Amino acid sequence: MAVKQNNSEGSGSSSASGQDSNAESGQKTLDLARMIEIMELVNARHQQGEMISEADIVQIYKHIVLNLCNVPMPRQASEMKQFKEDISKIGEFLSKVSEANAFSVYLSYIQIVCSVITGPGNPSGTVAIVFQLFPAEWISKAVALILSSTEHATDDAIRKTVNVLCRWLRLCAFCQNLNLWVLAILNRLREQQKYNLLFDIALDVVEPLFLALIIPILRPMIAPVLFHVLSSVKHTPEVFHKIINRVPSVIKQLKNDSMNTEETKKILQRLVDVLSALISHFPGYEDLYKATEEALAEFTPSYDYQAILEYPSWTDTAEIPFSHTNARVGLVNLGNTCYMNSVLQTLVMTKEFSRNILLSTSKSPMLFKIQQLLALMLHSKRPELTPGAVLHATRPPGFLPGFQQDSSEFLGYLLETLHEQEKHFYKHATLKLDEMALASRDNGTDIEVSEGASSSQNYKETFNGSQASQKTTRQTAVEKTFTGKLTTTYKCLSCSGESKNTDTFRDLQLAFPELKSDCATNYSVQDLLDYYCSPEKLCGDNKYFCDKCKKLSDAQRFINFVSAPKNLILTLKHFKYDQKYHMRAKLMHKVFHDENVSIKVYSPDTLTETSSVHYNLYASVVHSGVSMDSGHYCTYASERPDAWFKFNDNVVTTCSISELHNLEPPNTPYILFYQMKSKTCENSNSSPSEASSSNQLIRVDMSDFPNLEELPPHLREFVNKDNLAFKEELRIRKLNISAASRSASTVSKNNRNGGGDNRDNDDEPPSACGGNALNYVNRFIC
Repeated sequence: MAVKQNNSEGSGSSSASGQDSNAESGQKTLDLARMIEIMELVNARHQQGEMISEADIVQIYKHIVLNLCNVPMPRQASEMKQFKEDISKIGEFLSKVSEANAFSVYLSYIQIVCSVITGPGNPSGTVAIVFQLFPAEWISKAVALILSSTEHATDDAIRKTVNVLCRWLRLCAFCQNLNLWVLAILNRLREQQKYNLLFDIALDVVEPLFLALIIPILRPMIAPVLFHVLSSVKHTPEVFHKIINRVPSVIKQLKNDSMNTEETKKILQRLVDVLSALISHFPGYEDLYKATEEALAEFTPSYDYQAILEYPSWTDTAEIPFSHTNARVGLVNLGNTCYMNSVLQTLVMTKEFSRNILLSTSKSPMLFKIQQLLALMLHSKRPELTPGAVLHATRPPGFLPGFQQDSSEFLGYLLETLHEQEKHFYKHATLKLDEMALASRDNGTDIEVSEGASSSQNYKETFNGSQASQKTTRQTAVEKTFTGKLTTTYKCLSCSGESKNTDTFRDLQLAFPELKSDCATNYSVQDLLDYYCSPEKLCGDNKYFCDKCKKLSDAQRFINFVSAPKNLILTLKHFKYDQKYHMRAKLMHKVFHDENVSIKVYSPDTLTETSSVHYNLYASVVHSGVSMDSGHYCTYASERPDAWFKFNDNVVTTCSISELHNLEPPNTPYILFYQMKSKTCENSNSSPSEASSSNQLIRVDMSDFPNLEELPPHLREFVNKDNLAFKEELRIRKLNISAASRSASTVSKNNRNGGGDNRDNDDEPPSACGGNALNYVNRFIC
């Protein structure tokens, strides 16, 4: 039966998108009145006994469904009554099929709508009436069939479909079961463990759904979907935080409306419960939650409100079912990048450094990349990470890609650049505060500022120009962790005149005494540290220019520590320049790597000894090889005195400190990291911070690694999202392995029958400095 089309105006004018879609296809859209006319005609002829099969009627109705996608919803309230009457009539006609065929026919309508949704067009909410055909008990089955379709089962298609349905939820009050469709899709995706897709959908829909709660007629349909989303994302606060600034206004509207209806009162109580539960579940955002907590203050949560988060989560809360040998997170070698990996692994095991970097509010480019990597190294579920972005951000000038480099040079460049970038950020922040303070003084008002150099908490303070200019320079993370001060004194042996220079240091380069004996001499680290501080005679080609004598004179040089760093870095100068071969050769001295060393601290003015500072060894970068331009770096580091690890790029194993002590050349500890443990005060008048009595031992409490909850919100969310992505990767990998196993069984059977290529020996694994990587899932840090 042919159906004539026209382009008459019905309940509303065509939308721009509808016009564009029709123009491209060359079709004209039927209006609702014409659709009803056609349906009534078909129904009348059928009742009069005209031979029209149900299959033909369904084909006509499918054409009607396709046209409904382009019929715009009315924008004027005066048109809404007629629109609802017309769309209800169309729904009645669409439902008139035999009971035996109803499900399959209705499903065919839905498939037409899904094809339009996932196509290039933007279907009108008018077609939502098709979803109303399904009774509640059929919806889950229909969703399972639709999501099993190749055409509609891609992540992009599903995401767009849910977004469109949620948009219709906010527009189509005439369709009372759309929320059941959305909930069925979300539950189906959870069963399929498509957690990343669920997370993306939640980010898309949570804010518009939350704002739509203020519309009374939509509230009963929207609330179940909204509460389902908010109750299912307890693995990350990112979704919750998308609505946090909207809470006070929505709460206020619901409170006003709750005086009129019991249903709104129940929705308001549910909202109070879920918001209270999420605030408790994601602590540490006091400033962000302040307005919300004030809005909730006049309400009382239900006695079991926290149970609302016991709803099945959109993430696998169980431990990752993945077996690997790594005791901690490793770093993949990107081609002779062990020099970088070894340094990064010692820095992350430096608790003071990790804490200062991760809690820093500096916006420097390098620090941001380091923050992300350190956060993952401490809290990632992955066995290894691929630090490509950090390599590009931290590679020093002159360090050519693919070539072995000096880990000590890399460490120096990294710390200096981090320090300078952070210092520049704080200086810029201070200048802005000074400008604000001057403006505030001129206006006679107080200002509330958030100090960029502090933690995330704001503080209020009244400035004037002189106070702001006298503001103390903020210490950088590098200064807090590694910086000490020493004074170098030069004494002329001719006139006994002296001069002093005071400098800061982050590491000490410890040389070996120039002895004529071979490398059989044994040293300890304390020996080399004492040798570094011992008086040195400057004579011959190394004479000192005395300002008093006005000539080069023999002199003595003394080095005294005037401020001790919290973490002491000692580099053993195992390398020297070989004049004969014009290259840096390696010294094979045997060194006992003391677990404890100490330095004497002196008054900067009088150079009298004030205290002894004692340090414990906690990490060491070890070089294996005979020259600086070859070999391999790895790291030994401890979390606690009884918990040592060997970091060999992406392979991390437990070990003991005896393994470090028992190393034999050419395996030599190169950079040693010591942590301050105590001070012995020699002079009670040295400083207010020292002990009040002579020779009193002062224990130093050092920081621990920051836990995940302590990290700034952006880092917490970064780690949580990456762990979620890793779980999804493992799920897919598990499916691939299962498929490969089935395929391998077939191949194995063929091999036993004489086919295939049987090999007794596999290839040897690549060396640690050749970009080695185990078959673990890893990712680049971007």
